[in-house]
Amino acid sequence: MTNHFQAIGFPVSSQDDFFRLAQRTFEEGQHISIPQGHYVFWNVGQGIELWGQVDQEGHFVGLNPHFSGRSRISMGLTSKIESPREDLDGAYYAWAGAQSGPEDGDYPVLFDCPDFLVHARMLLPSIHRVQMAAFAHEVQVFSDEAHYHGSQGQGVAFAAESFIPSGLFGDQAQPYGMLTGVVLHAFTITNPVTNQTFQHAVVRTLGGEYDVVIPPELLYAELQPGNIVQGSFWLTGRILGNQIIL
Repeated sequence: MTNHFQAIGFPVSSQDDFFRLAQRTFEEGQHISIPQGHYVFWNVGQGIELWGQVDQEGHFVGLNPHFSGRSRISMGLTSKIESPREDLDGAYYAWAGAQSGPEDGDYPVLFDCPDFLVHARMLLPSIHRVQMAAFAHEVQVFSDEAHYHGSQGQGVAFAAESFIPSGLFGDQAQPYGMLTGVVLHAFTITNPVTNQTFQHAVVRTLGGEYDVVIPPELLYAELQPGNIVQGSFWLTGRILGNQIIL
């Protein structure tokens, strides 16, 4: 399984690699103050984002990747999970596709938020537009919907646009999901810092469109519009603008 940094073109495979990337983020990024310290936002380019975390004593305590793309999903945010550690992590429980009320969506989901404490005063429950990125852990690609349906065996068959909140099934909730959807747009992205490439696809599934990012080692060929992708993904989202409805 690749790590989340590799999914956006950063070949982080050791603790030293991680520390070097954290140092570069601290030097290059924009510092966003919060009562607990500050986030360090490095807009790397091509949609690639890194979010560093610095505590009140000036210690670098965390680093998270994100990918900013075209996804805009109506999310009914119902509650949040704050990190019990010294870092500035956090996640939201939500209902994807919510419209008339925060809990009237298509399915529940948990997603990480890279600037979680920036929204500390946000009222919950409420509905917000969220830009959602799905980082591939494993993935299958089918040429089209007919190929996808033809590949289904005798077991449980999922619709070509479906989402299973797999991270909510265990003893401890995790920001993961099993997504099946149609590729609307596909791009090969080059990380401007490392020159490493990866795939970005806008994928339509139940509840809305996700920005999916996939490292090349998980693919046999470049994605094409009309392909069906299915796999397991880490979910990270950025809240956009004001609430739609309380």
